[in-house]
Amino acid sequence: QRIDCLDDQTRNFLKYCSILGQEFELSNVLQFYKEIHPQKTMDYALQVALKEKILIEVNSYENFLTNSNLRHNHRGKRFKFSHEIWWKSLLKIMLSKTKKDLNQAAATSMISKVI
Repeated sequence: QRIDCLDDQTRNFLKYCSILGQEFELSNVLQFYKEIHPQKTMDYALQVALKEKILIEVNSYENFLTNSNLRHNHRGKRFKFSHEIWWKSLLKIMLSKTKKDLNQAAATSMISKVI
C-alpha cells in the first residue's frame, strides 16, 4: 500500500487529518497537531501529501474570500483526501487507542478554539 511508502512525518500528519474527516480545514489540524509536532514538520508533510495527490485543496468562492490575503499560506484553507480510500485506509491502520486519543485531542483543541 502506498501509505506504507510515505515517511513517518507525512503518515502521522495524514492520520491527524483523517480524524477530522474526508474534508477538513487545515487550521483545525494545526490546532492540535502543533502541540506535538513542529510547524516545519506539518509544512513538509502537507507538501508531500499534495505532491503525491493524497490531499487536494478544496476550491470554493467562500474559501477565496476568507483567505485572499493568505494566498501563499495554506493554514486557512480547506483540503480533502483525493479519494475516499485514502481516508478510510488511514483510519483503518490506526490502533483503536490512537484513534480515540486523536479524536480527544481534536475535540479538546476545537472546544478551546471556540471558547
